[in-house]
Amino acid sequence: MKTIIGILLILAVSSGGVRAVQFSLPSANQGSWEPGVDVGVTGGISQYRPGGSSERTNLIDVTHPPYSADNTGTVDVSGAIDAAIAAASPGDVVWFPEGIYLLENLVRLSEANSDITLRGQGDNSVIKMNSGGQIVLSGGAPFYRPDVFEIVTGNKTKGTRILEVADTSDFEIGDFWQVQIEDETDSERIAAGEPPTWTVLDKGFARRMTVVITAIDPGEAVAIDPPLPIDCTNYTTRLATRAALNNRAIQKVGIENLKFVPVPGDHYKQCIQLTGARDCWVSGCSFAYTNTTSSGQAVRMFESYRTEIRKNTFTISQGGNGDGAVNYFRNSCVLIENNVLTGPWNVGFYSSSGNVNSAILFNFIDGIGKGVFVGHGEAYDTLLLVEGNVSARLQADSFWGASHYNTVFRNWLHGCESDGTPSDGGVGIDFTLALNRFTRNYALVGNVYGWDGLRSAETRYGEPNIGNNNYTGYAGPTGSSTDPNSSSADFWRAWGVGGSLTSRTSDDLIVITVDDSSMFSVGMIKGTTLYWDNKTKYRKFLEVTNIIGNQITLETQSATSGDILPAESTVFSAIEPGPGAWQELDLDVEPSIEIIHNYASSAGGLGAITDSTTDTLPESLAYSSKPDWWNNDGYSGEWPPIDPSNPGFNMRAIPAGERALQIPGAGMVPGAPKGLKIVLPE
Repeated sequence: MKTIIGILLILAVSSGGVRAVQFSLPSANQGSWEPGVDVGVTGGISQYRPGGSSERTNLIDVTHPPYSADNTGTVDVSGAIDAAIAAASPGDVVWFPEGIYLLENLVRLSEANSDITLRGQGDNSVIKMNSGGQIVLSGGAPFYRPDVFEIVTGNKTKGTRILEVADTSDFEIGDFWQVQIEDETDSERIAAGEPPTWTVLDKGFARRMTVVITAIDPGEAVAIDPPLPIDCTNYTTRLATRAALNNRAIQKVGIENLKFVPVPGDHYKQCIQLTGARDCWVSGCSFAYTNTTSSGQAVRMFESYRTEIRKNTFTISQGGNGDGAVNYFRNSCVLIENNVLTGPWNVGFYSSSGNVNSAILFNFIDGIGKGVFVGHGEAYDTLLLVEGNVSARLQADSFWGASHYNTVFRNWLHGCESDGTPSDGGVGIDFTLALNRFTRNYALVGNVYGWDGLRSAETRYGEPNIGNNNYTGYAGPTGSSTDPNSSSADFWRAWGVGGSLTSRTSDDLIVITVDDSSMFSVGMIKGTTLYWDNKTKYRKFLEVTNIIGNQITLETQSATSGDILPAESTVFSAIEPGPGAWQELDLDVEPSIEIIHNYASSAGGLGAITDSTTDTLPESLAYSSKPDWWNNDGYSGEWPPIDPSNPGFNMRAIPAGERALQIPGAGMVPGAPKGLKIVLPE
């Protein structure tokens, strides 16, 4: 681990002497995360609620003529809801009075439906969803296979907002574009400490982020928000979009105070999806799953900006859910705050890929499942702040790709089920925090790991991927590790596999000959990618179906697997055998991390602060003081809620924990009162 504390600020000298030194994040990890200002809905959701400065009070009742939506749960209401939404003007509320509304078809809101709210009466307004039922907020989606590119020249350092380009004619203020940053695959730069870009998707420019065009200097430059999150000086950087698609956002749409109940075993989509959305939110809703193994999340945010998921409750009674409660993919400036998750969700908050300058704050996630997931997607979750959450565990998985420069601050990762029973969350590996392969430059500051008397802290670094703490050999090219095995570490074997096309039955069934077959195995799935013509062309294969010596049989049924293959005997520019191949222990993860003043609990008694500092930790990296909503609903908890110097081990440490304890049958224990420790008899 690093011993450098980061940037230090010496405060003023007074008659009492020099004040305490204030801890500050390393510059590479610093983002802007103030809710309502930098992340989440601009100005906050409350402005649109009753009593707010832009309150929405004009109600369009979906049960009244001409919409006449059935509220007994027996007749599909998707047509009636579509009609009510179409009739709504900016500032209106599409109102769902008490009742049950059967949704069997898609309800889609587009850019033309901006500036409205869908609102109900809390758990009394139930949206029952069959397999086709879904609410989608759909703005522009310009980023699937973009075909318009503008190369960025001039200054490209971290924090740059003004990007110089040769042609500004395709840009309009308010448009969504994508910043694409060249992959870091240079072994010498990686050996010198640059985070590697590894992903099985979108090769070449896997580091991607959604931005909004905020200003244009014709023929010279465009301004973006958020700014560049890393120093891009050494990398080709470009702005990308797709000419054939509208890239305007749906804006200022809220979904509030509704209860979503997917039909057991029948609902496989998201309840709510936000695509190409700006300043949109889901707040005060509940999502009640029963017996389902659905792969559809409750809420998914996709290529959106300043969306917010606030004060919702996600429950599941049994079965699990393949992709978790909330999934977010290539969003910027997202805020996920003050939510409750209970039951055996496979994953709580699930970051798929490319989320930048976003915040996950003060959420309660009970102990079954994987808790907070970062970096499970393609690559490049960057400048995420995970603060104040009470969760069993956090994992940066790196199954599909890597994540860098994220901060985990003042969380309680207790490693238990909510009744205090130590748990591996069904993943088969005990950990409270795990940062897996290719994870780099995290800051872990002021957290509490484990639960004194119940669960010891367990932090794991550099293991291969989700559910896998086994490894073969070691990788660590920087030489910065103090691990005794570092002397035998080398660069990733899978990084440089070579080979040629031996034979093909079709473009989807081939045999290749490789120079090292040791990292392939029959049945290995999730993509082997072949490159040729200096990596300008590629084709990806789903599964390894046979291995004889160094000959590998590959097969895929994917319709979007890449280019038509070249002639037999072609030597490939590179072969990447997919996530299952990168199985060394990554010794470079831990040395790259700032680990400062965390509390490591002991199941046998009292734990202790590790890597302590005398510097003063900020109360929050998101708020300058206790937020206004903290003591709503009669909550009286302390601020800041998580203190490594006085752990407390209190499930009520955050408002979401207090709400979780009120859920009937949740089986949770309140934990010790704030300020007390569990002391076992000798």
